[in-house]
Amino acid sequence: MKLTLILREGKIEMKSIDYSKGKEKEYNFVELGLTGKSNQFYVVFKGKEKLKEKLIEGEEYSLWISLAKELENGDLKDKVEEVIRIFYEEEKEDENKVKIYSLKNDKREGLKDLENYKNVVFYAIRIDGEPIWENEEYLNLIKKKILEEKLKKGNRIVCYVCGKNVDEYYDSFERLKLKIYINDKIGFSQKLSDNWHGNFAVCRDCYVNLIKGQNFILNELSGKIGKINYLVIPEFIKQVEFSIKHLEHWSNEVKDINKNLFELFEYQKFKNKLNNYIQIIDKNYFNLNYIFYEQERSQFKVYNIVRDVPIGRIEKVIEDFNIIGEIFGFLEKEYKLNSLGDIYFLVPSRVSGGKLIDIRKIVDLFVHILNNYPIAYESLISDFVLGAKSIYFENKQYHIVEEYKNSNTDLVRYIIKTNQLLTFLKVLEEEKGGSAMRLDNHLDDYREYMQKCSLSPKEQALFLLGVAIAKIGALEYKDYGYKPVLNKINFNGMNIQEVKNLYIQVFEKIKQRELYSAEKFYSESKELFNQHVKSWDLNPLENTYYIISGYAFETHRIMTKGGQDEQNKQ
Repeated sequence: MKLTLILREGKIEMKSIDYSKGKEKEYNFVELGLTGKSNQFYVVFKGKEKLKEKLIEGEEYSLWISLAKELENGDLKDKVEEVIRIFYEEEKEDENKVKIYSLKNDKREGLKDLENYKNVVFYAIRIDGEPIWENEEYLNLIKKKILEEKLKKGNRIVCYVCGKNVDEYYDSFERLKLKIYINDKIGFSQKLSDNWHGNFAVCRDCYVNLIKGQNFILNELSGKIGKINYLVIPEFIKQVEFSIKHLEHWSNEVKDINKNLFELFEYQKFKNKLNNYIQIIDKNYFNLNYIFYEQERSQFKVYNIVRDVPIGRIEKVIEDFNIIGEIFGFLEKEYKLNSLGDIYFLVPSRVSGGKLIDIRKIVDLFVHILNNYPIAYESLISDFVLGAKSIYFENKQYHIVEEYKNSNTDLVRYIIKTNQLLTFLKVLEEEKGGSAMRLDNHLDDYREYMQKCSLSPKEQALFLLGVAIAKIGALEYKDYGYKPVLNKINFNGMNIQEVKNLYIQVFEKIKQRELYSAEKFYSESKELFNQHVKSWDLNPLENTYYIISGYAFETHRIMTKGGQDEQNKQ
């Protein structure tokens, strides 16, 4: 979005422009990690807060005051001061003698439509048609802030990056968005002296390279899953000679491969990208490092880091994910696990003040997948039952209710997606499927689904009990508009005695309604249950999960045309 201030006419004009990748470079977009009450003088910026109608001296969003203070005397500074004079009026001084300016009433017209523009990537300021981001005085200010203000001289130090002995160095990294080193707490300094050059310092060349590398990673190798940001940082094992053109081309392939994995899975596109990738550089030349983080103003909070992931591991994850797509190919698109990004809305996290409190649980699952760590299935199933409970009771304290709003149909969609995720994790660990079923031939759909999900005989018993409950619930919904039978399921977990009681209650419902279609599933379920009850080792939450899995599968069948026709015949 370009904003032009026309001094002679006292007007503000807005013009939206189409965004394309890399546009930031054309506009000299930089972020210097300025904090506290530092003057925020950027004329290319992300947040429209800088365009607010009040300027308060010392406030970080007071763009024009900040710019006027930072610029050397010259034409640009004169223009900025003229902007303040023409567009703003001094309102008052507070008790601390701080000046406050307000946008003049007749100048507000130009900003009134600002709220109508959505998805603005960044704003850029012009004065009388001149792009300030190209002005030499402004560019000199940026260079000064990046290189000169934090430069130290005098002590002879060893650069901790290249190993050279230098007299000019940097030991402050406030200007970097990615905080690579903490140096604002005396307790971490050399001999508690608040002296940092003996702890970590870099020469001018390495400092510039750090800034360039940071900007390249943030612009070219970053992504987002829900509210979780991630960076992909390559680590080269062998020396690689790259031109800038080749580096940008290669980074695009890396970014697209990870976008394919985390955001929108298209297997053939991945194969093509991988082939392009290997043509540019041998995949054995480097590993990938992942940083999952949250950025809030000046804070850079790291949730977890995955180190040294070979591209072969990513290849296996995507190949196995494609297997899951084939196994569950019969499902409609909205019921399929579309990418690993779906995990974001499968592991429930509490919400407080718009923030996810348990976000590390989600990140940790990504970390286990990328690192090939063993999965704690009991804990994961516990989370899935919690998720199902929050959807069923429409508990908005959990973030997944944003995605799964309908307590009936979306509960089914959620459980079926968790079935696919568990199957994917087992395939990734190369586990084998469950034992064969003895169901009648015309019930092959159920047998195949349970085998696809690698269910054990105990899990199958509960799954089939859930199928019977779904058939009862479908008739109840037809009669009452809701499903009383679901109240028999304890979403907090069901111990073995509660499961036995549930069998009794379901049988009574079947007899009451003469629902013979449900009876054959109940009978098969009860036979399997009786065979294994003495060695039962599923915990209460697992019991609940596999019951509602059967419920979700059968409800999905009933909601489709074929399932509904079958239900009507019964």
